[in-house]
Amino acid sequence: MREGLRHASDAVASLDPAKRKEFVLAIVDHVLEVIPHQERGSVAARELTDLMRTS
Repeated sequence: MREGLRHASDAVASLDPAKRKEFVLAIVDHVLEVIPHQERGSVAARELTDLMRTS
């Protein structure tokens, strides 16, 4: 799970902010919704959440 979250963070972070279209953000938002409860406090989950807040 954590490796997948880090991969998602890296993929979104590598995009030019202008290219972070609503579709990409919606997919990442869905990923965040389905993170198992025990993983939501992980560093990887927090990094992806923080990245989405700044997008």
